[in-house]
Amino acid sequence: MKEVYNRVLDDPQWLNWMGEIDEHARVATREEYLCDHGQGHAVAVAERAMDFMRQIGEGEEDVWLAGVAGLLHDVGNAVGRDHHEKESVRMLSEDDYSFLKNLGMNDERNIERLLHAIGGHSDARDILDVVDAALVLADKTDMRKGRMLVSEEEAKKFFADLDARGQEYNKWVKLFVLNLYKVEDVNVSVVSEGLIVRYDVDDDFSLEFLEAWPKAIRVPWAVADFVERYFQLIVDGEEIPRIKYKHLLFP
Repeated sequence: MKEVYNRVLDDPQWLNWMGEIDEHARVATREEYLCDHGQGHAVAVAERAMDFMRQIGEGEEDVWLAGVAGLLHDVGNAVGRDHHEKESVRMLSEDDYSFLKNLGMNDERNIERLLHAIGGHSDARDILDVVDAALVLADKTDMRKGRMLVSEEEAKKFFADLDARGQEYNKWVKLFVLNLYKVEDVNVSVVSEGLIVRYDVDDDFSLEFLEAWPKAIRVPWAVADFVERYFQLIVDGEEIPRIKYKHLLFP
């Protein structure tokens, strides 16, 4: 599976998809494209997914399968942002999975696992496999200022321009996006009984970020439950009591 991972990185079709995603971002009219969904994000998610798999003691073949899922999870963004996870599955399933098989993926079970993980990476409601867990956690913890494609000033202008045209975004969307500029990094560590997510942030980071983007809580909580660990959230070196975010969990 490591060989498949390396082939993806050099594959012309994959590189073309990444370029199309970058082009969407260049002409963006919606806030999701202010941050990278292309090659940089794909590689970051792949590396985060593999790190998680190793931390929970999975074998190297499954580690690299999670990495391949990370590289491929967002290819649907080459078509459009809406339902991109389902579009990713459709693109990878075309012509009897020819793209995947040309990379050397011939194990039908691993193809099924890969596509299930990609199709469910939006919200962690359908975790059936460690690859599902690794991918969705890696994707939702790749939240940091280094992923932003424009400066904070440009992002503020983006929202101001939309407001001026009568296309006002609600305050939670703005709060989520603008707080990403306050996040240095998000790190995941797995200990014997716990799954710990650490946000390294600037002094003016607001915990309202969690209200604006509840997946920051829902996804790692669901993954922790799947791997039978407790969930612990640490922001700027301090543990956040569960009472402060329990209301954000899946209903």
